[in-house]
Amino acid sequence: MSVDRASNYALRKGKSALSGDWAISSKLVERKIGRHHIAFFRAAILGMDIGEMSDRYLETGMDLRRAKTTLTWIRDTLRQAALRSGKHREAHLIRMHIGAGGGESALSPAPTLNDYRAEFDPNGFFTEKELIRSYLDAYPQTVDTKQKKRQRLIDKQLLALKWIEPLIATDPVREDLIAAWFDPVISNRLVLAGLPTIGHLIDSVAVRGYRWWIDVPRLGIKGAARIVAWLQGYESSLGALPKRSLVPARTVAPSLRTQERNRETRVVPLEAFAVPVDLDGTIGSNRYHGEPRIAATNDYQAVFSFIQPRTNNSAFSSAQGRRSWADAMCADLFFFRVAPILNFRLT
Repeated sequence: MSVDRASNYALRKGKSALSGDWAISSKLVERKIGRHHIAFFRAAILGMDIGEMSDRYLETGMDLRRAKTTLTWIRDTLRQAALRSGKHREAHLIRMHIGAGGGESALSPAPTLNDYRAEFDPNGFFTEKELIRSYLDAYPQTVDTKQKKRQRLIDKQLLALKWIEPLIATDPVREDLIAAWFDPVISNRLVLAGLPTIGHLIDSVAVRGYRWWIDVPRLGIKGAARIVAWLQGYESSLGALPKRSLVPARTVAPSLRTQERNRETRVVPLEAFAVPVDLDGTIGSNRYHGEPRIAATNDYQAVFSFIQPRTNNSAFSSAQGRRSWADAMCADLFFFRVAPILNFRLT
């Protein structure tokens, strides 16, 4: 079964993991509350647009159906945490669906009449009656008892949320399962791509770079960007991602790519190539015993001394390819003759 067909089947069946030791149903994984969930729920209490807030805080983006489902889950989880701590009043407040309502004027505090007078009529042009009428037109919530009651309840909800947050909110760690932090739809796709834990996800982004997501079925560049932003939001517990993984490779300076890339013994760019100690020519039998003519103590440094003065990219690629091929194929590096490189003619 192809990856696409497997992912479609998994998503239809609602499974969060389908292979190997990670074949765990999402129902068996307890989802965790993070700071981004608390921020999303706080925005909902204040009456902000759920779609915009989900795009800012959640990995599902502006998916209203998933956003409402997540909001219900957060509310129920917070309420259960309050009940476990014996805080029935806070649990009742969290359960209430209030919403700020009334537009921006309902959310902004109204100034006192004297403050309004100093700003609106500093020269005392209006009569007291005219000033009061203008004040009430500008700030109707000062006499709207229903709005005042709603705002008091919202303030109490925010206080209850502030009290509950340290009881339940936590930061992710590398050992956490993907299904514990991401929406089931997203976690399904990540697990199908062989990323069952947060640690696997971080390593994939760090090693594969900006396009780490190409093997994740039905994720896309925007979904990948939201996941990377989520990882960046928890750098305090997960660590920082390499800078080269955050932007396309073509925009990263070669020096930065070299500094952050792990050195490997395989066909890689020459700067990232790790030569085995027993094959680097330092202790080879075919060595010149006199004073070295170049500033190099092994074959790897010798190749660099040949390449660096040249600026022709084709020459660099040729020398680089010959060196990588030689170290991968030769049993003993000191038998490799460098004449083909030295005799190479720049074109």
